[in-house]
Amino acid sequence: MGEHQLMESVRSIVLKESETLEGACQQIRGYDFSRGLDYAELLKSMVSTGFQASNLGDAIEVVNQMVTFGFIALEIAFCFHFIFGLSLYF
Repeated sequence: MGEHQLMESVRSIVLKESETLEGACQQIRGYDFSRGLDYAELLKSMVSTGFQASNLGDAIEVVNQMVTFGFIALEIAFCFHFIFGLSLYF
């Protein structure tokens, strides 16, 4: 195999045609600071900002779910306490 054929073989293995990722994953884009600074929206935008920020955004969503669950559990505990006179501890 000649040097030219070897190089072409290597190029065909290493350099592949690009594939579209449309619909396969979330589009990465940052926060639009031209709209002013809204901390809640800034934190929401972390999900689509980049790899590390996306992980931070996912963690923020999990914490928000935990907080929401905590409020729901607290409301249930209050209901049990006031309606049935029972105390629930978490």
